[in-house]
Amino acid sequence: MVAYSWLALGPGDILTKLGQLTGPAVQEVDVMTREMISKGNDNFEQFAALLQGSDVAQTLQGPGEFTLLVPTNSAMDSSRNMNVAVDPRLHVLKGRISYDDLKVGGQLETLAGTMVTYGKNMKTVKVNNAAVKAVYNAADHRSGKESTAFPFDVGCTNGLIHAVDEVIEP
Repeated sequence: MVAYSWLALGPGDILTKLGQLTGPAVQEVDVMTREMISKGNDNFEQFAALLQGSDVAQTLQGPGEFTLLVPTNSAMDSSRNMNVAVDPRLHVLKGRISYDDLKVGGQLETLAGTMVTYGKNMKTVKVNNAAVKAVYNAADHRSGKESTAFPFDVGCTNGLIHAVDEVIEP
């Protein structure tokens, strides 16, 4: 049985809980032996570092109802490799939006003042280009890597946090 780190977190605002989250475990298949090799966790330190000292960080500590769509470190690395600028304001939705709410589909305003489109397409819930990950699915893999569950519906005093697999683009 997989224990999800975010279920045991105490109360706190979005920024505080972001600093406590553990990302999904990452494993890679050894093609010679067909054994799974643990590569650690795909955490959120890079996005958290981007927030430090910003007005977005102050917002995520304050009152409100916000939903943070936090990209994993591998998503941040991928965006940097493709020269995609990361705007943390695009990752903050106005309102407390659960995973089930995101499945329904529609549009929401971000902290940047732009609109993002969300909804379920086939088995994947997306916000613009980024998939909102949820429960473990063994068939969910990229480049031979498999991941355990990503944090989602992480309850905070001022909103929710969901992990995403890519940096949100406008």
